[in-house]
Amino acid sequence: MAIGKASDMVIYQEEFQTGMVERVAQFLAIFNDGTRGAIRLVPRALKGDYSKAAFFKDVASLVTRRDTTVTTAVTDLAMTQDEQISVKLNRKVGPVAQTLDAIKKAGMSEAEASRAFGQLAGDRKMKDMVDAALRSVATAIAATAANVLDVSVTTGTRVPASPGRLNTALAKFGDAAQD
Repeated sequence: MAIGKASDMVIYQEEFQTGMVERVAQFLAIFNDGTRGAIRLVPRALKGDYSKAAFFKDVASLVTRRDTTVTTAVTDLAMTQDEQISVKLNRKVGPVAQTLDAIKKAGMSEAEASRAFGQLAGDRKMKDMVDAALRSVATAIAATAANVLDVSVTTGTRVPASPGRLNTALAKFGDAAQD
């Protein structure tokens, strides 16, 4: 049985958009502050299917000790570039239908219902964004053997976490605390 027709309700784009943008902004402020930059969510419109950015790789031994007593030739260091490619995840909202009568019985105007729907869409959008990001990170880490620290001994044996093991794991992700 149908619960309503789209023609029964007018979605006010301004109210819907306001509700969604408000919730997204609130969530991002709390999430990004809570992760302290470990994971940053940045909403932006992206043309096409990919976002690409080129950057220079780190140059090993870029800064070294200079011996002022020798005149030997110095070898040039190469500057190389790499790129970071982000994949766009396409999402949709709805479709959702509700009768105008149901909205009025809830004591709301169509504009209020549009804003409430926008807030709900914003909440769900952020949940989906976090879930997708965490799944992507977990998959990328597991798929790259160099990022995995396997300290298991045998099946069923617990291996305690230790500062040494934690430092080894952190080093795999670029932590240079032990350098």
